[in-house]
Amino acid sequence: MQKEGLLTNFVVFCHRHTIADQWEKACELLNLKVKTFEVCSDIKERGCQSDGWIVTYQSASRNLQKIKEELSVSATKGLI
Repeated sequence: MQKEGLLTNFVVFCHRHTIADQWEKACELLNLKVKTFEVCSDIKERGCQSDGWIVTYQSASRNLQKIKEELSVSATKGLI
């Protein structure tokens, strides 16, 4: 999808860290650069150095404001 121009960025929401680890491994096999949201400390780091990010429900609840900011930035760029 990325090669065909159908995918530029993506977000994966999942319920456990073990599932997030599985997504990370799958993305690696597909040559997609992905970051775990709670590990990224800066909005620029999340967007510029990866194709997408993985967010667990628990990290979403702890980082709600950061997620809102990132989604707002993505919306202004027409990515969502």
